[in-house]
Amino acid sequence: MHTNTMEGYWSLFKRSVIGIYHHVSHKYLQQYLNETAFRYNTQIQKENERFFNSLTLCDRRLKFDELTRK
Repeated sequence: MHTNTMEGYWSLFKRSVIGIYHHVSHKYLQQYLNETAFRYNTQIQKENERFFNSLTLCDRRLKFDELTRK
């Protein structure tokens, strides 16, 4: 591991904040970082492969009140 790996990860995170989310709250920061880590670790996969890979990781339905619960 070297600093280029971390710089690559943080540049991906910063681009996603600027281009997709526009604002990141402290409350959901860990979820944003988890999504960026998943994207970074699967960056050699095509988009459809990444999508189906993420679906296989889902084991149950996530309801809105669970997502927004404090």
